Amino acid sequence: MNRTTSYAAVALAALLVTACSSGPPVPDWQVSAQSAVERATAAYMGGNSVIEQAEYQRARAQLASTGRVELVLQAELVRCAARVAALVFEECSGFEALRMDAGPAQRAYAEYLAGRPVTAWGRAAPAPPAGGGAPAGGGGGPAGG
Repeated sequence: MNRTTSYAAVALAALLVTACSSGPPVPDWQVSAQSAVERATAAYMGGNSVIEQAEYQRARAQLASTGRVELVLQAELVRCAARVAALVFEECSGFEALRMDAGPAQRAYAEYLAGRPVTAWGRAAPAPPAGGGAPAGGGGGPAGG
């Protein structure tokens, strides 16, 4: 095999590997946003609020540039989840500002993070009766007694 044939074989192998890739490359904004969210979460958990804020703003800008509000909402939920994981229970104001654009699964997760009961359909469950008494009908079991 001469040198030209070797180069051709290597080029063909490279072409085949490239052609067999599993899909298009991941967009830069997606890689940047994911990295920024991960760095923001790590900074928050490490107690560095300045870095957390800067990284989160970077992630939010990347996600907002897509025009897809559901991505921004998801980042807000990740931010809120980090706070809950750190036992900081506060309103998820970033999510609440965009709640009207959230899907049922995102609203259900926000309710879950807020510690409110969630039904199977993603809506908050009704509050228990005032006074903490048993439900109407006796509440003693399926037969009501």
